[in-house]
Amino acid sequence: MTEGVPCTPMHSVGHDEKQPDLPLPSAAEAKSDHWTAAEKQDKGQQGKNATANCLYYQTMLSAGSVRIKKCAHKRKRGSEINTSSRERAVEMMITQQHIVEGTAERKKDQTNTYVNAIVPTSVRIVTPCKRHVVKREMPPSPFDLNLAPITRSITEVGQKYKCFEEHDGEDLDRDWFVHDIPWTIKIKGRDLWTDFVVPGAITMETFDAIIRLLQEQDTLMYKDANCNHRQCRHILPPSFVVFALANNAGEYDEMIKEAFIGGHLATNVEHCRMIMVPTSIGGHWSLYVWDLEEKRIHVLDPVLCRERRDSQAATHSIIIASLHEKLFEWLEEVLSGWEDDMSKYKIAFYNFTHQPATSADSAFYVAHYIRWFDGEKLTFAIDERKALNAKMSTFFDLMTMEGNRGWKPLYFSSDEQKRVGL
Repeated sequence: MTEGVPCTPMHSVGHDEKQPDLPLPSAAEAKSDHWTAAEKQDKGQQGKNATANCLYYQTMLSAGSVRIKKCAHKRKRGSEINTSSRERAVEMMITQQHIVEGTAERKKDQTNTYVNAIVPTSVRIVTPCKRHVVKREMPPSPFDLNLAPITRSITEVGQKYKCFEEHDGEDLDRDWFVHDIPWTIKIKGRDLWTDFVVPGAITMETFDAIIRLLQEQDTLMYKDANCNHRQCRHILPPSFVVFALANNAGEYDEMIKEAFIGGHLATNVEHCRMIMVPTSIGGHWSLYVWDLEEKRIHVLDPVLCRERRDSQAATHSIIIASLHEKLFEWLEEVLSGWEDDMSKYKIAFYNFTHQPATSADSAFYVAHYIRWFDGEKLTFAIDERKALNAKMSTFFDLMTMEGNRGWKPLYFSSDEQKRVGL
C-alpha cells in the first residue's frame, strides 16, 4: 500500500490537490436555471446547465432505466418506533419445529418476534420506522485502525475474467446476479457482459449491486480483524439519488429508509463520519462524500479530476445542493433526535494526480475512491492498470459474494478450477 499524500495548495505538482471550498448554492439556485448563456459557453461541454442533471434523475424512473419494484406505502410522518442503534427488533423466519429456549424473552402479541434472540434458523433484521439518537459518537477511521479490504490474486481473477470475456451463448440470458436484500436486484449475464466488457458507463442497477458488494466487504473487513469499533462510512446506493429526486414522492420511501437504517446494514449512519453517494452525472460516475465531522461535501470526479474548480462546480454544484437538502430531510425523518446544521457545509473539489478516467472506467475509479478516501486524501493511488484490475476484481467479487444466489458458469466451480489449473 502506498502512503497517503496530504493535500497541498493549488498548482503544486505531483500530489493530489484539494481546491478551495465553495459554499453550497442556495435552495433557489438549486431549483432554477441560474447559469447564463455566457457562463455556459465559458464552461464548455461540462458546464452545460447543471439543472438538467436533476431533470435527468427525475425522468429515469418513468423511462424504465431503474428496474425497481415500487413500494405501495406512503411515508407516515409522526409514526415512530424509537429503537436504539444497539437494540433492534429481530424477526425470526422459523424453518425448524423448535426454538432454543432461554435465548430471548417473547414479546406479547407478536408471533415469532423476539428481541436479541439467537436461534439456529435463518434470521432477518426488521427495519424500524425510526431510530433514536441519544448521543452521536464518531468511530475512528479504518485507516487509523490499520484495516484494509481483502484482496485476491489478480492472476486468478484475470483468468476468470478472460473466460468471461470469451463467454457466449444462451447462458448469458440467465440471471447471473440475484441479490434480495433490501430489495431484489437481478442482472443477466448479458447485461454484466455489456457493463464489464463493452466500453461504456455501467448501469445504475449494476452499480447498486457493487454498493452491496462494498457494504459486505466493509463488514467482513471489521469482522475478520476482530474489530469491535463501529464502521466509519455509510455507503448509499446510487438509486438513492433517483428515488430522492423523483417527482412521485412517497412511492420509494420504504426503499430510501432501507438504505439508511435497513436491518441488513452493519453501519449506524448516525455515528458514521462519512456518507458516500456514487452519482452518474454528465455520462460518467462521480463520488460525493458528506463529511459530518468537518462539514464538507467532497466531490471526487475521476473524469474532471484535472479541471479547475469552476468547471467542476458547473457540473456538480446544483445536483449537490438538491441532494444535500434531501439527505438531511431523510436523516431527520429516520433518526429521532438527529441534530446537525446543514447550512454550515461547503463543497470541496479535488485535482488528482492520476490521468482523467474514461467514462467507461469511471465507475471503477469511484469504487476505488470509496475504499481508499479517508476524508482528506486517497490513501492508495490508482492508475489505468489498477483501474483494469479493479474492474476484473469487481466482477469476480460480485459473482462470488455471499449474498449472490444467481447462476454461475462452470469456470467458477471448484471442479472446473482444478481442470483448467486455477
